[in-house]
Amino acid sequence: MTELEQLQKYALCFEKFIEWKMTDRDGMVISMMDLETLDRVTENTFRGGIPSGWGDWCVPGFNRPEFAEYENTGMVTGAYLLSLVCEYENDADPELLKKIRFYADGILKVADIGRTLEWGYFPKNYGGRYSPQTSTDQYLSVMSALDASYSYLTPETQKKAADFIVAAVEFWRKREYKYTYFIHKDMKWPDLRFPSFLYLAAKYSGNVQYTKEADELTEKNLAFIPENSKLRDRDLSETEKKYGVRMVWGYPDSCSMDTLNADLILRAAPGSRFEETWRKSLLTIWNEGKMVLSDNGECYTAMAIDLKTGKYLPGDPKLDPGWTSCRTAWSTMIIRAGLLAAVWNPGKRAEILKKAKEVLLHFTDIRQFNYQDPADAEQLPPDKRFKTRFLSGDAVTNYLWSVRLLEKLEKEA
Repeated sequence: MTELEQLQKYALCFEKFIEWKMTDRDGMVISMMDLETLDRVTENTFRGGIPSGWGDWCVPGFNRPEFAEYENTGMVTGAYLLSLVCEYENDADPELLKKIRFYADGILKVADIGRTLEWGYFPKNYGGRYSPQTSTDQYLSVMSALDASYSYLTPETQKKAADFIVAAVEFWRKREYKYTYFIHKDMKWPDLRFPSFLYLAAKYSGNVQYTKEADELTEKNLAFIPENSKLRDRDLSETEKKYGVRMVWGYPDSCSMDTLNADLILRAAPGSRFEETWRKSLLTIWNEGKMVLSDNGECYTAMAIDLKTGKYLPGDPKLDPGWTSCRTAWSTMIIRAGLLAAVWNPGKRAEILKKAKEVLLHFTDIRQFNYQDPADAEQLPPDKRFKTRFLSGDAVTNYLWSVRLLEKLEKEA
């Protein structure tokens, strides 16, 4: 059995688990499950304490299990739909077409829930209900997924998807890209979150004004692409200066967003004068992100780069309490980022595919898709150890998407 065949075998098992256990009644894949019970999150999952304030994992009107299960459901469902589209393009199985339509309908049901505010608002639907919370990463995932699946949807659903995409862009434009994020009232979201949205709106509306605005935002922010690079010059904290290190953290999210953003732009605006910038940005964030991968197929939540040697070491809370570092199966988000980089940069495919297989082959059991590794619980303060009790939807859906991208790239080789 080849390495790819091994990955395909496990992928089928994990797909069944998602469809059996992780898909809610509306067709959305939930963000988290209880890792110990392999069932829905309960208050017991949070036993042992939880920090108070903004970090208490709930918002008014919703309980903690609802928060955990739905905080990232747009991202998770988007990733799963993108994996199904990729799988269908590798193997045109009619059953896959049914699944694509089912999960696209799920996303549009949440868009309908957002009508409580206005059409174009995509809420974090905690407990399957309307909430005033959203984020640009949720939008990015669902809009990318709707675009990728568009040609496989029914005419009626295509019309609704296209209408939602344009309305979603107008939701942000009319607010001048500001929207309250938890405690941050009328927060101004970074400019580079929006060129991909605008190019997509131009694609579905034919309105060149969207392209003009996307180009202007890109031009103004060229020096900051990719947006979430951790190695771009910044002032070091006094603690970093003291120990001669640069701390880097959050690479799974950074790699996931930056590559999905660039991929969507390259799909929606082919031939753009910024095309080469976005292609290179995919490799930049991949080359940074791969440095935090650990030997067991996971990655570290935080690392310290020795400024003299350039070596990466796990963050050490003995140096600073904020530098706690655990391993996490969100490494699959970094691998998926690398594979999107490989799609658009053929000259780097061989080395990226080799690393992707090396990492993905570690995952043979659904319980390995942790939010933070239970083996690292002692690295965390007691009131944060609940984070090691989650099975992560982000981790498993990005694994599946990675396997399907591998299939596609190997076919093209």
